[in-house]
Amino acid sequence: MSAIPSARYERDGEFYLDFPEAFPHDHYFLTFRRVIGVNTPPGSLDYDEVFSPSTLWVKFGYAQRVEAIARLFWPGMMVVSRENPRYNPEFNVVRQLAAARRAVTVAEAAVRCGLAVGQ
Repeated sequence: MSAIPSARYERDGEFYLDFPEAFPHDHYFLTFRRVIGVNTPPGSLDYDEVFSPSTLWVKFGYAQRVEAIARLFWPGMMVVSRENPRYNPEFNVVRQLAAARRAVTVAEAAVRCGLAVGQ
């Protein structure tokens, strides 16, 4: 586990995971491939070479998900994002959805109680 991939975002939001030349294609790597395969739909991933990938392409809609999974496997992974000015490593979909759900719940409760909702 001495080799760590690096990653980069392109301007359009697509994500590339670059594996070093001497990257070990062992059970750890195969587990990573299985995990991202289960967590992304078909067509959202593509390897340069199937049996010895040097670069993994990830469709923009699943880029942050694959980045988060890759960081679980390789915590020291460096991600270059200067090509994508909208990249936000602190963005957390679960946190954002939880905040939105709380806001909707409060608004529904206010309406049920007959409170006037400000415009």
